[in-house]
Amino acid sequence: MKKGMALLLGLMLALCIWGNSGALADTVPTITPHPTLPSSQVDGTTFKDSALHCRSAILVDQTTGTVLYELDADSKQYPASITKIMTCLLALEYSEGTADGLQEKVTVAPFDPMRSDYTQIGMVEGEVYTLEQLLYGLMLASGNDAAVAIADHIAGSISNFADLMNARAQELGMTGTHFVNPNGIHDDDHYTTARDMMLLTREAMRNETFRTIVATRTYTCPATNKNPERKWINTNRYYGIRYPEYEWEPAIGVKTGYTNAALNTFVCAVSYEGRELIGVTMGFPDTDSRFNETKTLMRYGLRYFDNMDLRAVAQKQQLTLTIPNAESGGPVAVSIAPGDPVYATLPVADTDALTLDPGKLTVQITPVENLSAPVTQGSVVGTAELSYNGTVYGTVDVTVNENVAVSPTALLTPDPAATQAPEGTSLSNPNNTLAPATPPSSTWSKLRQTLLVVIGILLVLIAGAVIYLKLIPAITGRNRRSRARMQHSASVAARRTYYDQRGRRSSDPYTRGRRRR
Repeated sequence: MKKGMALLLGLMLALCIWGNSGALADTVPTITPHPTLPSSQVDGTTFKDSALHCRSAILVDQTTGTVLYELDADSKQYPASITKIMTCLLALEYSEGTADGLQEKVTVAPFDPMRSDYTQIGMVEGEVYTLEQLLYGLMLASGNDAAVAIADHIAGSISNFADLMNARAQELGMTGTHFVNPNGIHDDDHYTTARDMMLLTREAMRNETFRTIVATRTYTCPATNKNPERKWINTNRYYGIRYPEYEWEPAIGVKTGYTNAALNTFVCAVSYEGRELIGVTMGFPDTDSRFNETKTLMRYGLRYFDNMDLRAVAQKQQLTLTIPNAESGGPVAVSIAPGDPVYATLPVADTDALTLDPGKLTVQITPVENLSAPVTQGSVVGTAELSYNGTVYGTVDVTVNENVAVSPTALLTPDPAATQAPEGTSLSNPNNTLAPATPPSSTWSKLRQTLLVVIGILLVLIAGAVIYLKLIPAITGRNRRSRARMQHSASVAARRTYYDQRGRRSSDPYTRGRRRR
C-alpha cells in the first residue's frame, strides 16, 4: 500500500513538472545577443581580421579600457561625421560653465550654404535655438549646419573652434588626430585613427548628458522663429526606427559617418549585463556591412570576454602576513580591505577559472613601513598587488583580522635605535664622549632580564621544597592515621558484647539493652 502511494505521488509530481515545462521554457530566453560565433569569424576564441571588411577597427571594454581586438587601429583615417562626438563633448563642457547651461539661446549667424547632399537640420540665418536642441540635431540627424552654429556660438569661428578641438584631443592622448572643422566634411588635413576615436568616445561616454543624447532614438524639436516643429531620427540603425530588421537592444550609441573619402564610419557602444563595450570601425564600403559586421565585432566582445572584480576574488583567499614582535611568533591572518572594485577584462575561460579557484589570482603583499606589534584589529598593515598571468591590475589595502599582541620577549629586547650612536659618532670608540660604548638603557635592560631569570629559578626551587617537605608528608601521614583509626574502631567493636531488652546477646549496638550482670 505504501509503495503504491509513493508511486502515485511520484507520478503526479512528474506530470506537474511536465505540464509546467512549457511555461518555464517561455520565460527562459533561448537567444542571447552574444552567441558563439562561427569558425568563419573566430579561430578558437580569436576574432579573425577577415570577418571585417573595413580599413581600421578597434574594440575596447569601457570600464577597464582593455583592448579586445584591433585592426590597423593606428592608421590614418578620415572620420567623416563621427567628428561630431568631439563637437558635442566640447559643447557640453562649455555649457557647464554658463548661467543657462543647455538652455542658452543660440542665434544662427550668417554661414556659407552647404551642398545639398550634406545632412542638415535646415537652420537659417537669424533662427534661434537652445544649445540643447542643436546638440540633438547634431547627434541624431547628423546636422552639419548645426555643428557650424555650435562652433560659431562657442568660439566665434570654425577655425577657432577647431583649435579647441585639437587642444582637447591632445589632452586625451589623441596623438594621431588633427581637426579642421566641427562636422567632418572632408578635408585632407582633417584626420584621426580608430584608437584616437576610441579614446574620445570613452571620455564622452563618461558624461551623462552625452549618453542621454546618443541613446535617444527620436527627438521632436519645437517650432522656432524660422521653422515649424520637426522630428529628428537617430541615424543609428540599431535603434530600429527606419530599419526594424537592424534593431539590437544592447545598443546605446553613438554616431555614424560617411563621406566619399572616408567611406562608412561608425562608433558603436553597447551595454549588456553590466558590461559596456565601445567599437570603432572605419572605412566600410557600404552601409549594410558597416552595421552587420560591427555587430559581429561587438558580439565577439560580449561572448568571449567578461569583467571580474579581482578585489572580490582576493577577499576569498586565506592570506597571512608576518608581523614583527607578534605574540603568536608566526604569520597572522589578514584580509583585503573593502573598497572600489578592481576590474579586469579577461577571457571567459579565465573568469570561470578564477570563480572556481580564487587561488589562481596572485596576491603579493607588501607590509607598511616599520610594521610591528601591537596592532589593532582592522588596521592597515600593508598593500596587496593583484595580478593574473603576469599582468598587474591594481593595488589594494590589507588589514589585520584581529588584535595582535606584542610578544613578552619583545618587551625585554633592547630598542635598536637606543644602541645607535648620534650622527658623526662611533659606538666602537669607548672614549667618545658623545656616545658611550654601552648606553645605560641597554645595560639596565640586560640586568633586568637577568634578575627576572634568577627570580624565576628561585620561585621554582621554593615551590619544590614546599611540596617535598610539607605537602607530600601531610598527605601520606593523614592517610596513615585514618587507616589506624579505622582498624582500632573495628577491633573495639568486635570485642564488645551487647544485650537486647530481654537480656539476650546481640552484636547490634542500636538494639542493646542493659548489660546483664
